[in-house]
Amino acid sequence: MRAARWILTCIIAGLGWGWGVPFTGAESPMKLLDATFTDEIVNREPRTRLTSFTLGEQPDRARLWFWFQVHCGELCLDGQNSGLKIPIMVKWAYEQDKMFVVKRTVPLTVESMTWRTWAYKENLKPGTWQVVIFSQEGPVCLEEQCEFMVQVTP
Repeated sequence: MRAARWILTCIIAGLGWGWGVPFTGAESPMKLLDATFTDEIVNREPRTRLTSFTLGEQPDRARLWFWFQVHCGELCLDGQNSGLKIPIMVKWAYEQDKMFVVKRTVPLTVESMTWRTWAYKENLKPGTWQVVIFSQEGPVCLEEQCEFMVQVTP
């Protein structure tokens, strides 16, 4: 797991942030309150909590969601006072040759102190997928967990 974290960190550092802020490896002051993979979002909540996902009979139509609730803390105080939205990114990576390669980056915003949001991935291949959420300051974690894995099967 530590090797995977190091590899993902290197890949993300190499890709750059898109905000003009280099990745320093520091953890974000934002914190995840909850996070899960799901097959559907209903009333802004995950319908089910998944640790594996089956593509089914129509793999080209399969959609895997990553739902999370974040507590923004001090980062959002300035944003709420000035009407700003705090940017975050959801990075979807696929395990290839024992390293994770980023396949999709979804930019989102946090718009209040506690915020629920989600991102999805289509065109999934069978194998291990990983999601990591980032603010400008670094990974956004749930306690000590910063990487979330799901096994995709045909």
